[in-house]
Amino acid sequence: MHGRRRAEYKARMSDPKVVAGLQHKAKQWFKLNDELIHRDGGSLELISNLLTVNPDPLYLWNRRRALLGDTLDDLEAELKLTQTCLERNPKAYGTWFHRKWCILKAGREESILQRELALCAQFLNLDERNFHCWNYRRFVVGCLCGSTNGETVFQGEVVFGSQVGGESDSRGSVFEDKKTHDLLEAEVKFTTEKIQQNFSNGSAFHYRCKLLTYLPDVFSLEDELELIHNAIFTEPDDQTAWWYLQFLLEKYHADFDLETEKSMLEELLEAEGGESKWVLLGLYHVLQYMEGMEEEQEQILSTLIRIDPDRKVRYENMVKTT
Repeated sequence: MHGRRRAEYKARMSDPKVVAGLQHKAKQWFKLNDELIHRDGGSLELISNLLTVNPDPLYLWNRRRALLGDTLDDLEAELKLTQTCLERNPKAYGTWFHRKWCILKAGREESILQRELALCAQFLNLDERNFHCWNYRRFVVGCLCGSTNGETVFQGEVVFGSQVGGESDSRGSVFEDKKTHDLLEAEVKFTTEKIQQNFSNGSAFHYRCKLLTYLPDVFSLEDELELIHNAIFTEPDDQTAWWYLQFLLEKYHADFDLETEKSMLEELLEAEGGESKWVLLGLYHVLQYMEGMEEEQEQILSTLIRIDPDRKVRYENMVKTT
């Protein structure tokens, strides 16, 4: 999980009690796995026991779906199993995919999907940057919009593509556009909450930039810049908000007060001692949309070559296109 220090992890792995517990789990795992092999594929119960110990192996999930077949008679049992596995490892690819498979097979009622959104919120409270959970949340939103494969379609435009492969579900939303609009607007508000909790939330910013593209009536450049400015003045060395600023500049630069933005970033750069990589890059991108700023851009790139030599070639290429 994000925020854990390597030293803390190493210290925990040196604890004799932790080591003994892991050894016990390993023995349990190998015993169950041998039983699975000798049973010619095993049973659902045996596979459940294996997945509870270790939810990562994809072959177990594949075998489970093969045993379940085309019909899913006990959705709640599968959802309970995947939730238990996610509590053990919230970033297990196979577990998230199996949960999607279950929802598409038997869980597309609105009450179940709303419950899934609540579960996503619960997991994102534990780790707000878990991109697996953000991905699943977008899948659930797509299903709530009426998609048969997790794709989100709004007014004929694909907001998010299929989450489980297959052809595009281009028939559009089953719901009226008003209901889809309100759902997506609620998702914008959710990303606001998560970004305010942690400005370094790239998944939330990514989700937000896609949503706002299709919700121009919800979008306010002033509000977005206030969100970004709060982030970059709080933690100027975090790249996430700078990436979002670059997105806004590329899409809405004609609506920017570029002089004000330039002055603000110059003030921040001075406060950071004049050599903050991300502030310099942010200022460079603002200057790109202003006339007669080539010399200042080259000065910024010269500074970046000096303070960030690992990316010297990149900056030299940027000089050639300035």
